[in-house]
Amino acid sequence: MSFGDDTLAKYLVLFLSQACPLQFRQTAFGSEDFVELCTVRASQVPLPAYLSPLETDRRQIDLYFRALQSERAAEGSLLYAVALHHVTAFLFCDFGGLSTVAEYAHDGDVEAPKHRQHLLRRLITATGDGLYFAVVTYHPTGCLAPEARLPQLVASAVDAAAMGVLRQRHPSLGP
Repeated sequence: MSFGDDTLAKYLVLFLSQACPLQFRQTAFGSEDFVELCTVRASQVPLPAYLSPLETDRRQIDLYFRALQSERAAEGSLLYAVALHHVTAFLFCDFGGLSTVAEYAHDGDVEAPKHRQHLLRRLITATGDGLYFAVVTYHPTGCLAPEARLPQLVASAVDAAAMGVLRQRHPSLGP
């Protein structure tokens, strides 16, 4: 049996739930083989169990980002959905005051703002347009108030220098 086996993959992804120990998520997303071969689609599982509570471990956030950046986590897969959700939540301050559950997973983490800026710069300068647009246009169904405007939150989260890079690469963003 391999990770590519549908039955085994469905069993293993149960342990990616936020209710399970962090070590399993770190091992799974740290393994190139697991991320590439896990074929479980986001539509095949109860997604909220994987999205909440928000990830608080910055090492895990990095593993999620690498899986997205390297395109090992296929779009539409559970692994892609989980990684995109937690990376976007981290980058944009846990969706700010727009969250209906007001989770501020990184309050008190003095290094989180530096890490956030570092990931934002990596997103802007070292990723393709696909990941950039997936992050910027992400809207977590059921996590934000219906009137929330995530693009406004995105614009306020990215510093002036990074916005300059964004506007050069994507003139459609406007002034």
